[in-house]
Formats: sequence, C-alpha cells, structure tokens
Amino acid sequence: ERGRPTPASAPMIQPPTAGYLSVASSRSTAHAEGGLPTTGQKSRALPAIAAVPLAVLALPVLFLALILLLMTPLLFLYFQASFGGMCIDTRSPWADSHRTSWFSAERCLPGWEGPCCDVQLGYSDGDFVLRRIRNDEIEYELPYAGPRSWDNSSAPPDDLRGLWWMDQRLVHSEGIAEHVGYAEEAVAIAAADELVVSFSEGVWHPASRCVKPIPTYGGDRGHWTWFDSDGDGRNAGSSAGLRGNYEFCYVDDDIIKINLRYRLFGLVWVVVPNFFTTLTMERRDFGFSRVTRLGPDQLRRLQPDWTWFLLLPIPFHVGLRLLGMTVLQTSQPTYQYPLFRIVDGDGQRTRHYGAYLRFANTDTNQTESNQMSAPRNRGNGTSLVGVRAEYCQARNETCRRASEPPPPGSPWAVLEHGQCF
Repeated sequence: ERGRPTPASAPMIQPPTAGYLSVASSRSTAHAEGGLPTTGQKSRALPAIAAVPLAVLALPVLFLALILLLMTPLLFLYFQASFGGMCIDTRSPWADSHRTSWFSAERCLPGWEGPCCDVQLGYSDGDFVLRRIRNDEIEYELPYAGPRSWDNSSAPPDDLRGLWWMDQRLVHSEGIAEHVGYAEEAVAIAAADELVVSFSEGVWHPASRCVKPIPTYGGDRGHWTWFDSDGDGRNAGSSAGLRGNYEFCYVDDDIIKINLRYRLFGLVWVVVPNFFTTLTMERRDFGFSRVTRLGPDQLRRLQPDWTWFLLLPIPFHVGLRLLGMTVLQTSQPTYQYPLFRIVDGDGQRTRHYGAYLRFANTDTNQTESNQMSAPRNRGNGTSLVGVRAEYCQARNETCRRASEPPPPGSPWAVLEHGQCF
C-alpha cells in the first residue's frame, strides 16, 4: 500500500507518538507490578473464564435430567393405572403368582385380580359394608371350616380352622397361665378395637404354605370382627380405604410369618418390608402368640440430622427422620399378645369361649379408640363384621360403611334375629 497514491481527501494516519509509547510503557509497568494481568497471564486465565459458560449450560441439562428422573415413576404409575395399579413386592414377584402376563387386560387367572394378581375377585375395588352380628352366635355367622386349597395337593393345617380371639388387652389370665412364663413375656402398649378372625375365606397355597388374602375390611360372609365404637354400626379401623390385607405363611410347624399389604393413593399396592416391622404367630400351649418386632435395633438409634439433606432427597430424609423419632420412643422392641381359638374347625365352642363372650359383651365408657385400658365398645352384645354390600342386600339387611356418618337423631343400633337396623 505504500506505493499507492493517497487521495487528497483521505486523512493521513500519523505514526505512534512518543506519548502513546509512554502510556503503553506505563501499562506494561502496571502489569509487571501486579496491577493488571500481563499477556501471558491473560492466556493462562482463559480456561477458567471459559469454564463458566460450560457450567451455565450444564445446569439446564441437569435440571431436565432431574425432571425426567422424577417423571419416570409417575408415568409408569399412570401406565399401570389402566391395569388396576402397581404392585411393589419385596418378595419374589412370582411366588404363588396368579398372573398370566404383565401387561394385558386379562393378565390374572380367573377368580383373581389386582396389580399383583393375588387378591380374590371383587376384593380389590368391591363395595364393603359393616354388618351387625350377635357375639353369642358368632359360630353361626362366620365361616370356621378352614380355607380351600389352591390346587388340592394338600389340605390346610388344622391351625387355620376355627375362630380365633385376639386378646390384645391380655384379659384372659386363665388362658395365659396355660403356658408357663407367658405372663412375663406378653407385653402390649396399644390395642386395636377388633375381636375375632377366621382364616376360612382365604386360599391355601401348598407350594409356599401360605393362606391369603385375609382382608381386614371384609369378605363374602365376613371373617374379621370389630367393636361398635358408638353404637351406630361403625368402626373407623375397619375402613376399606387402604384395602389392607394379610398373608399368613408357615416358616415351620410352630411359626407363621405375616405379610402386610396396603393400597396407597388408591393405586400402588405395597408389601410392608421386614426392615420396618416383622409380624409372626408363634405356637404356645394355649394356641398362638401374636408377636410384633419393630425393625432392626439400628432404627432405635436412628436420629438423622439436617446434613442428610446433602445425601438424600427430601422425602427420604423426612421419612427417615420421622421413622427414627417414632421408633426411638419405643423402649421395647418386641410386643405380643395371645390368640385363643374359641370355636374349633367343627363349629364346637372351646374352653376359651366364655372368657371371649364376657369381654365382648362388656360395654365401656371409653371415649378414645384403640386404647390399652379398654376398648371403645357400645355394641350391647353385638359386634361388626365387614362383608360385601351384596351380602346384606341379598339378606334384606341395612348395613353401614365404616366412613358413613350416622343419620341425624338416630338411636343406638339394635339387632333382631336375622335383621339389622
């Protein structure tokens, strides 16, 4: 360009002046003295500066990944909803399975339903009500012959026949004394307002030696009785909302393991893991002892602090914290109460029937439910059993749902033979 003529109108570019050079020199001096970064230092700072936008770009990616992680189980639950819910089982998923396929409108064998295909037809979403029965006619109201066998390869054990009284308040001292030392073993701090259980509406599975399901909320004729809390035909504990049911599995000839299953949010069926609680029936001279063991001893010492937020998601942290505080308040790791057979497998009353009847027929002034001191009982010689709504309709009886409020000004419910009002 130096050989090309310059137009007269174009400004002449002046060479750098000494003043400019002096400013540059002063800047170089400032660089050297640490005031500003030198050219070499600027090149070394570039990687740290370039890492900032990379971290900013990574944040939305991590956020989207977290959203997908949280949405995956929700989408799976939504997909499973069309098949009756989701089965979460801590045991082998194919144990005693009545399932034909995982995703099919007809995935359960005939007569079975639910996401785990181990609930008898009509028990998963059927309509159940409370029916009033006389305490002194319980052997005529509840089935006692024992459960039917799933494949008829073996008959169920005799233990599963008859009617069993759950003496959760340890009132039958004569029966307790039949097993030497059990009076010292039996420990209970709370008791449910329930009375008698029958296994005869379950199904015996010879392969696993389990009888199931035994729902607490009802059956075809009924197999689980409750106190009438206020004389109006209701008991809150008998509600079918959680669809709680039990499975009784023989560990050996003297110990029966009890599995609990509940339906959460109306969709997810969950088997309670043994990590939290272990329920068993253990043979004694008078019958069985119902034993509850609360989790491993580590839970008793579990006191999560708020730094766990850094390691666990909030729901898990809060759950562990509540669990630790709850179990920490229990000084006794094992609780148990006796089970007395009051009616045998042939429908005959046993020596424990009189003690059961005296206790069941005693009304109380207890205002709180599930108290150890006394049940909340206003039954006036009657108790309640959960049955299918169709059972009451077929017998032209008026029965109540556990959550149904009493009609205004209604008197205490009374029972006439064959008719409940």
